This record gives sequence, C-alpha cells and structure tokens, in this order.
Amino acid sequence: MSKPLNKVTSSFIFSLIAASLIFSLDSCKEEEVSCSSIEFQLQNTNRDLLQAAFDEDCEEVSRLFSKMFSLLRQGKNCEYVTNLVADEGYSDVESYIDYLEDERDRILDALSC
Repeated sequence: MSKPLNKVTSSFIFSLIAASLIFSLDSCKEEEVSCSSIEFQLQNTNRDLLQAAFDEDCEEVSRLFSKMFSLLRQGKNCEYVTNLVADEGYSDVESYIDYLEDERDRILDALSC
C-alpha cells in the first residue's frame, strides 16, 4: 500500500498544479491579447497609411508600410492575419508582403518620392 501524502507534500503538489494552470491560462491570454493588439495596430496603420498617401507624405508612407510588414510577420499565426492574407488571394504572409512591397513602390512613384 502506498503512504498517504502528508500535508506539506500535498500542499506543494496542489500549488504546482495551480501554478501550471495559471501559467497556461496566462499564456493563452497573452497570445490572444497579442493577436488582438496586432489586429488593432494593423487597422490603425492602414487608416494612417491612407491618410499619409492622401497627404503625399512620402516618409510616413514608407514608415507605415514597414510597420505593416512587421505586424504581418508578428501576427502570421493570428486568425485575423491569416484571413486577411487568404482574402487577398495569397497562401502565406511573405507572398502577401511581396505584393505590398510592390504596391508601396507604385504609391511612392505616383507621389514622385
């Protein structure tokens, strides 16, 4: 027969289980927050990019496209980004970024930057 766990041992095991559950839940929340943050930032960047192009602000257009590329790469596993890429007809983030780089160059040329 096995020995019953003493109070200290059972308390320690319970603490480990509780800590691992909290860590798991926090990890899920961090990932979720990260993806929602990326979605929010991409939406704001897109809005700001349209304004910068309208204002013919070449430096801001370049900066915002770079920011968008970074956000897309960071969020490549986020549902919002994967849906965005698929909706635009691309199978992966890097192909979509290649397209956006060409688009950026066309916009900058049109603005005579």
